[in-house]
Amino acid sequence: LIRAADGVQPLERARFLPRGERISVRPRGGVETLAAGRTLRFGSGTSFILKDESLLLEQGSFLYRSGKLGKTLLVEGPETSLAIEGAGTLMAEVEPNGGFKLVGLLGRSRVTSLRAQRAADLLPGELLFAKPGNRGFADKVYVNLAKVLETSYLVGGFPNLSTFQQALDVMAKAQQQSISARVRAEVGQAKDPNTFEILPTPASTPPDVSPPAPVPPVAPPAPAATHSPPKSAL
Repeated sequence: LIRAADGVQPLERARFLPRGERISVRPRGGVETLAAGRTLRFGSGTSFILKDESLLLEQGSFLYRSGKLGKTLLVEGPETSLAIEGAGTLMAEVEPNGGFKLVGLLGRSRVTSLRAQRAADLLPGELLFAKPGNRGFADKVYVNLAKVLETSYLVGGFPNLSTFQQALDVMAKAQQQSISARVRAEVGQAKDPNTFEILPTPASTPPDVSPPAPVPPVAPPAPAATHSPPKSAL
């Protein structure tokens, strides 16, 4: 829906998004937009405004896919502003504290906190929190990429090109093999300005191992044939 000065209008297929007007995605819905070498998907319940030079994301989430270097997406949130560059795919979501949660899916994305002048590279399976108040980033966290792809509406709720889907599957499988022994937590929401939730996952069930065979008792040594006194140890 487009909320303009003259009322609310539905967003029609194959039209250009208007600038300066609030666009809201209905619950259980989504919007995909295309540009030269770039794709933006907006998830359910997302509200955003296209400015002349940037995207203002008031609430919700988006998936950004860029196949060309040299392209920059400027994103403003309630409490922070980012520049996203590079050839890669990531998802971003507005957090309850006003910052952003970003997850890398493919390629390499360069994310810069504009006012803090701090930058970080985001690779597949890495999660990065952009702190509110334009105060840079929290430490990176590794997440289970296969589970993210399985549960994300931004990935599974839209028709994907076969090449894109295959690239996601290959990356998820490679990450699963490389860090399965280290990923033991899931990441929740950022509710406070400086913290976010780490949710421990149940420990995996160890494989069945047969108990070792009992060790047979050792028979005591036979008594000596002679009765002479033992020698001194000195």
